[in-house]
Amino acid sequence: MQQRKRIQIPIPREAQLKYMQNKRQMKDIETFQVTALLTLLSPYCGFVLEYPRKQTTVTATLPLVQSLVFPNETINLGELAENVCRPAFELNLKKGMKRDSAIRRYEKNRRTFIHNFLFDILLEKSYFFNSKLSRKTMKTFRFERIETIFFEQKPILNFEEMVILGKNAMSFFANSFNEERSIYIDQNNTTLLSLHPLFNTTCSLHN
Repeated sequence: MQQRKRIQIPIPREAQLKYMQNKRQMKDIETFQVTALLTLLSPYCGFVLEYPRKQTTVTATLPLVQSLVFPNETINLGELAENVCRPAFELNLKKGMKRDSAIRRYEKNRRTFIHNFLFDILLEKSYFFNSKLSRKTMKTFRFERIETIFFEQKPILNFEEMVILGKNAMSFFANSFNEERSIYIDQNNTTLLSLHPLFNTTCSLHN
């Protein structure tokens, strides 16, 4: 039986560049969304962050959230994410997936799992989110893309303000590392509280 030849349609260079740019912007937004959620969690817990060994100069580098330290409980979030995401990674390798591709998928799942965990904790703290799930796929977990953040049913951050909050928190985290690979950010950290929308009333939605 003669095999069909796959016809490859060339994609214009401009379209390729636009796709890559949009993909990088989306990854940056996801990074700033995580750091914004960590800021909102600051009044409730401290957290241990670890800088990833492999860093990128193209997109914002998200610190790895290793643990959440509440007054009466410590959640080892890094280990929890590992236990959830590792089996799929090993299964992909057994199926013959290239190791680099399997690692990228594992890292994306791990980031999404941690984000969704932070998201769920804040839901228990009287926060609410207008959000959209990322495109459904069998390959990776779905990411909640936030559009508006509410506290006790009142809007406190729109999308643009959330991104700014995330960027500022990201800069604080990056400067805190210095030459250390792992840092502890204490509960009610003064810098994060100065960025927090419930303590800093300059956000437009308060007016």
